[in-house]
Amino acid sequence: NDAESNSADHPHYWMLDQLEDHLVERGLVKRGWVSAELRPGFKDRFTRSVQAMHHKFRRDPAFFGVFGADFTLDADLNLWLFEVNFSPEFSMPIVSGLRDSDLFRRIWTGAIGISEELMDRRRAHEDLSA
Repeated sequence: NDAESNSADHPHYWMLDQLEDHLVERGLVKRGWVSAELRPGFKDRFTRSVQAMHHKFRRDPAFFGVFGADFTLDADLNLWLFEVNFSPEFSMPIVSGLRDSDLFRRIWTGAIGISEELMDRRRAHEDLSA
């Protein structure tokens, strides 16, 4: 598939399951590390970043924005937020190869679903941090 060929062409671009397989094979983590540690780390760092900058965002309930976040792992598997982009670049080789894939459609469907849920919660004056 396109994602696998792009990952092979660009070895530093891995799907999370590929990263976990690599780390498990080397005895650095146990199976389930991505779900138990990495994904919550992504959410925590991204959430903190958005909370720190929320006062800069447009205050329009009809506004929909897409953010991209780049993360890196150091040699000790500490997760670092590298940058957050308001208008992420979708022409990188790994992403452009995914554009027509089921995975890309699921990502966008999920992003739109999350945005709709947040807008509904905002209209109902619910806490958006949960």
